[in-house]
Amino acid sequence: MAYETKGEPYKENHDQFVQRASGVFHSESVRSWTRIERAVFNHLMGRLIRRHSYQEISNEMLYACQEDMNDVVQRLKGC
Repeated sequence: MAYETKGEPYKENHDQFVQRASGVFHSESVRSWTRIERAVFNHLMGRLIRRHSYQEISNEMLYACQEDMNDVVQRLKGC
C-alpha cells in the first residue's frame, strides 16, 4: 500500500499505522482482551511489522492477522 506525495513515496509512521490498525482492531474490544489474546496479537503483529514496513501492511493483512488471532485463541481455549 504505497502512496506517493509530490513524487515521493508515502512513509506511514507508527502513529499513523496504529490509527489505521484501530479500524480493524477496535479499541472497545481490545480493552476486554485476555492476556492470551494480547500475547497472540502482539506476536502476530510483531511478525508483520518485522517483515514489512508500516505502509506495506495492507488492511487485508490486518484482517488476516485478526482471523489468525481468533483461530489461535480458539485452539488454545480448547486445550
